[in-house]
Amino acid sequence: MASILEDLKGRGWLDDRRFAHSFARSRAARRYGRYRIARELRRRGLADELVEEALAEVFPSEAEERRLIRQRLERRLRGKPRPYSDKVVRSAYGSLLRAGFASAIIRDELFKRTRRAPSEDNTPLEDQEA
Repeated sequence: MASILEDLKGRGWLDDRRFAHSFARSRAARRYGRYRIARELRRRGLADELVEEALAEVFPSEAEERRLIRQRLERRLRGKPRPYSDKVVRSAYGSLLRAGFASAIIRDELFKRTRRAPSEDNTPLEDQEA
């Protein structure tokens, strides 16, 4: 079995680095965030070094993550009447959080989009029920 794995590695058919980069690019194209991609790569047994390297390629700056959040928000809020209800805002927040984006960036982008604080009653969105 070890010789088979060595043969595959030698031929370039089994390459964790290439897999990590390809996986991260494909998940980012599906508008997943940094945290979710990292969690999925680690669950597949990849070393932290490879995970961080792949994430650095896909998310070279916070601006790239913000762009993905704005795309998801645009799609999520399309057709919803303004001003957005608390339920709609909480639902969008939860969706973005599950997609693996940082809560601070989500809140900032939600505020820019809705022009109000994500929660009117000062309860953290993570603690509210959707």
